[in-house]
Amino acid sequence: MSLQLIFNSNISLQGSKILVVDDSLTLRTRIIEFMTLEGFLTAEARNGAEVIPLAHDFQPDLILLDVIMPDANGIEICRELRNSPCFQNVPIIMLTVKGSAYDVSEAFKAGANDYVRKPFGAEELLLRIRLHLNNMRLLKNLEEATRLIGDYMGAAAYEIRTPLMNILGLMQVLETEKSSQTEEEDFILKNISLEGQRLVKMVDSMLEMRDLSFSTITLNKEIVNLDLFLPETVRKACSLGRPRNIEFKLETDLLKKEILIDPDKIQHALDNLFFRILEGATPNSIILLRATNDERELKIDITDSADTSMSVLEDELENSEDPSNDQIQSPDFSENFSLEVGISRRIIEQHNGRMGSHNKEPSGTRYYLRLPYD
Repeated sequence: MSLQLIFNSNISLQGSKILVVDDSLTLRTRIIEFMTLEGFLTAEARNGAEVIPLAHDFQPDLILLDVIMPDANGIEICRELRNSPCFQNVPIIMLTVKGSAYDVSEAFKAGANDYVRKPFGAEELLLRIRLHLNNMRLLKNLEEATRLIGDYMGAAAYEIRTPLMNILGLMQVLETEKSSQTEEEDFILKNISLEGQRLVKMVDSMLEMRDLSFSTITLNKEIVNLDLFLPETVRKACSLGRPRNIEFKLETDLLKKEILIDPDKIQHALDNLFFRILEGATPNSIILLRATNDERELKIDITDSADTSMSVLEDELENSEDPSNDQIQSPDFSENFSLEVGISRRIIEQHNGRMGSHNKEPSGTRYYLRLPYD
């Protein structure tokens, strides 16, 4: 299916399914008559007890729900519908003679999309119905377009990755089999190989970001010993910083020694973060990783030395004055956004954690990760 077809605004709403819930036979009959004239398919419920079973059988595209019925409160039925995964996104329009600000507020709190006071005209109700059906159609089309773009991105990334790997393989042959190469030739070959590896990493990041965006990556959580995991993480970071003589140091003050995480994913998130930190760090600098915890969460703070400039990463992370803020932050898709940092943040968020940066301090710039124990 093409994007043009997905966003075709001329697609008819005829055939949309409307569930009409009202205890008045006269009103139900009237509504169903002009719904039928519009080409909508309808089902009717006479009381509150019929709503949930009928909704599951009929699978409506929109629900017209009376607020006051002899056997049930429409507000409570609306809340019950919203608690079901099947109807969380189905538009619900409340119908009632009650029109106080409190009644309207309660309806919207319960999850209603709209509120129409009785008596109402047919055209008024139809306009509301068309509006919400169109909004729902646009939402579904947007979700489909997002999936389609993800598929295109994945296919393109795979197509790019294959020739890149072939090029890198040929480069390795040239590097190993050429016995006498000048210093300039050696420099050129190594840089071509380095840039090729960088492109492969970028393509892999694109594929992983696509998977994370559609929640197709499963976390394989296990109990991890932090006294073993964190030193190994810092050892790997030191190997990344060795070419520029950048050292990572670890300080720990842990009350709890174990945490339930996916160690491979968290290691990957930290590797990506360290990679971006190293891009902005000055040679011969020291980067401190400090790990503490309380009863709620593991706290990892990464601080560069005062003479180190890592603004490239700070631009990609949403600043937070309070690193203990409980609000989980979403990825900051700024113009300086990098796939690596985006992937790290998505991994941390999949663990119900958060990641960001503090404001600059005299001792340097500080970045943080928070991983809950629950």
